[in-house]
Amino acid sequence: MYRGIQGFHGQSSIGTWLCRILINTAYDVARKRQRERAQLDSPAEPAAAKNHLALKVALEVALLPDLEREDFKAVYDFFAHIPDKIAVL
Repeated sequence: MYRGIQGFHGQSSIGTWLCRILINTAYDVARKRQRERAQLDSPAEPAAAKNHLALKVALEVALLPDLEREDFKAVYDFFAHIPDKIAVL
């Protein structure tokens, strides 16, 4: 309020002016909360995190010795197809 006191020209009562500041502040808070909820619900965030994790795993797997890398791929392929097998049941 003290920052905007220069904007008060006396065209209305000080109470009306303060009430308007209160209403505008409430709108600002509501918009901020809505943006925060939208960010939490955004599918881009989990997708980005998932892509980052997949890249990190791929890099670590590439560093494995050949035999261990083949074992990892076999186990991964086995578990990757479990949802397909469950869907058939």
